[in-house]
Amino acid sequence: MKVTFHSALDMSRDPCEAMENQISVGIDRILTSGQQSSALEGLDLISDLVHKAGNRVIVIMPGGGINERNFSRILDRAGPKSCASPH
Repeated sequence: MKVTFHSALDMSRDPCEAMENQISVGIDRILTSGQQSSALEGLDLISDLVHKAGNRVIVIMPGGGINERNFSRILDRAGPKSCASPH
């Protein structure tokens, strides 16, 4: 079963440590606004999480306030490879 960790990372004191814990227990996706009120505002943290996830099998899924005007900016900044696959 696929599991998405829904926004709780945004309340974490140490989001990178929280991500590592979630990876270690098999979470497939992390939905996050980067500890801000929108993904656009939280892009620095979202980008950092994507980078730290590296090639591991985890999806860092930006969420919150995404629309047709800011979608491309969020995608470009968060990184085109937000999902790694073992295949």
